[in-house]
Amino acid sequence: MKTAIAGDITYAIGYRTMVDILEFIKAMDKVIPGFAHPDNLLYAAEIKFYSNEIAIDKNFETSINGLYSIGDGGGLTRGLIMASASGVQMARILKDTL
Repeated sequence: MKTAIAGDITYAIGYRTMVDILEFIKAMDKVIPGFAHPDNLLYAAEIKFYSNEIAIDKNFETSINGLYSIGDGGGLTRGLIMASASGVQMARILKDTL
């Protein structure tokens, strides 16, 4: 990987998470010698934080009249498929109201 440029993953990962990852690597090195070798490449782990769920009715309307919440914005879906499905369902609801 002569063209790869190493970055600093601590910009993307919080302190406690980074410390936990480093402790894990050190512990694994005791079981699998070489696991913590300095030439090994560490990619940043994907960490997802979800928002609090918003209360919505069967038509995705929030407690604020006329404000709807679909997809990950409302904290109800956990990925592309479910977020997409909520968008399709919202489109069907809107179609039926026109």
